[in-house]
Amino acid sequence: MTALWAILDQVVDGYAPVALGATDEIGASSADPVTAVRDLLPDGVDYAFGAIGLTSTTEQAIRMLALGGAAVLVGLPPAGATASFRPLLLAEADQRILGSNYGSVRPAVDIPALVDRFMDGDLRLHELISAWAPLESAAAALDDLAAGRALRTLLQASSVQRADPMSPRRRPAEA
Repeated sequence: MTALWAILDQVVDGYAPVALGATDEIGASSADPVTAVRDLLPDGVDYAFGAIGLTSTTEQAIRMLALGGAAVLVGLPPAGATASFRPLLLAEADQRILGSNYGSVRPAVDIPALVDRFMDGDLRLHELISAWAPLESAAAALDDLAAGRALRTLLQASSVQRADPMSPRRRPAEA
């Protein structure tokens, strides 16, 4: 199975998808993502995820699909936005477009399971956090995100003291 990350907006300073398990990295600012994916996988991909909520990335995800593939829309575009695709080609190739609102999560089941995985050290989130900042720095954090200087900045209320709440715990070995 091939893991493939297509970064469809911009490469973020200091962020390396390959370090997190991706086999390939594609920056849309330097290459057409659909062409780059098709160069690596001529038959297309089984799953393509549109994660930033642009109609152009939705359309690209659909054009990347292999026979029987699915485009999963994670990032949602603004209300009223429309995307263009060729329905006959989609049907003939047995492809699907799937919506994933809030990751299709079951909060009562999935969030505690994810917290447990993180606390056990099995879910690596530190690599996705670029910086910690006070809530008053929200505008600067958004500027850094837009400019590609940060992937995610965690904002904290001024009254909260950070004692590294992101440190995973190691559970004692079962006796």
